[in-house]
Amino acid sequence: MEQNDINKLDVVYGQIYEVSIMIGQLIDRKQYYNLDNFLTVKEQLYTEAEQLLKNIGKDVDLSQFIDICTKIKDQEAINISLLNGIKTELQQEIRKVNKKSKVISAYANVETQQGNLLDFKQ
Repeated sequence: MEQNDINKLDVVYGQIYEVSIMIGQLIDRKQYYNLDNFLTVKEQLYTEAEQLLKNIGKDVDLSQFIDICTKIKDQEAINISLLNGIKTELQQEIRKVNKKSKVISAYANVETQQGNLLDFKQ
């Protein structure tokens, strides 16, 4: 039974890596609307991997998974880096909008402070 679980774990880790790559591609293409689906799938795969690890036990050598785990970790770091770049861009855009908003609101009341316009109908 353990060998079967080890084989399943190998498949699950491969799927996690592939989903992580797809998430990175979606982030790179700025297709954020699909991310929720992939993140849900990835979370389910992590849950499945965790369950398989519990079934395998602690006395089994799992060193064969070091490479795939390293690949997953590296891809996740890339995804985080991409998201941090987007976060920085959005923060800069928010600052620009806030500055424009402050300028507009500062000059919005100028007309009422200077007085009313003349009515030429009289």
